[in-house]
Amino acid sequence: LWAGADDGPIWITEDQGGSWTQVDGNMPSGTPKQYGVAEIEASRFDADVAYVVLDGHTLDDIKPYVYRTDDRGQTWTEITGDLPDGPTYTIREDTINPQVLYVGTEFGVHVTIDGGGHWARLNGDLPTSPVRALAIQHRDRDLIAGTFGRSIWVTDIRAYGEMTPENLQKALHLFEVEAATKFNIRVSYGNTIEELNGDMFFRGENPPYGTMIEYHLRAPAASVRIEIRNAAGGVVRTLEGSGRAGINRVNWDLKPDPRAPRGGTGRGRRGGRGGPSGLASQVPVGTYRVTVRAGGQSSTRQAVVRAEGDGVKQVQVRK
Repeated sequence: LWAGADDGPIWITEDQGGSWTQVDGNMPSGTPKQYGVAEIEASRFDADVAYVVLDGHTLDDIKPYVYRTDDRGQTWTEITGDLPDGPTYTIREDTINPQVLYVGTEFGVHVTIDGGGHWARLNGDLPTSPVRALAIQHRDRDLIAGTFGRSIWVTDIRAYGEMTPENLQKALHLFEVEAATKFNIRVSYGNTIEELNGDMFFRGENPPYGTMIEYHLRAPAASVRIEIRNAAGGVVRTLEGSGRAGINRVNWDLKPDPRAPRGGTGRGRRGGRGGPSGLASQVPVGTYRVTVRAGGQSSTRQAVVRAEGDGVKQVQVRK
């Protein structure tokens, strides 16, 4: 167990609190004294490894401070790297790839895929606001960010687990495809809003229906073609993807091509059991193969389409 205080000390116990050893005495030269230990993250891969972020904004220091130990605090290494100015509040280690770390700062979330050598901001629609808490939902590979005054945000981090130097050096790499669920979307408002939610009516934004196909291109490609085949080898859907270098995402909404055989069961939306366009207009439950072709290269992964209730119960709320 690790413990940190708001004025600098860091302790570790190896007997569940029977005795504690202070281990901040060998911090790198230049480490500020008496700064708050904002968070300590113990590695899930190596019991000797832990990460610490210090916060000095109450002492008028807005610089980030991130450290790593590989020997249970006997020595420390600064891994702040090229993080921009902004106090650091929280840190999380990826649950798949130990070289991937996420840090919450005064100005959003930053991620590194090389253990802290280089950091990049997670942009998208996350507002520029202090991120005071981070959590990883391992089952669904989601990162949850709690901000100071700008709500709670969720993003898919499935691809980061595969962002190794070997994969990123490939001309084309297709990341694991998340299992897709054919949700039965139900809408029921009751007699009054008060009967459902007291004096407030919840409205939430859903992720795109279906599943996201993510791939990495080392160099730009003139065209990208995505084929989705069923277990018999027949093509059920073709999609066009972006050819820009870097990570690209294409959503498959579980619909087949217009001329492809259609399967599935269930009534349409008017009956209350359809997906966005009715379950009957989507591919059947089963295992599919996703192939991305670009620049003379191809990469294939499995994609599973499951019925609502298979594996784990999930709920989707329509706006």
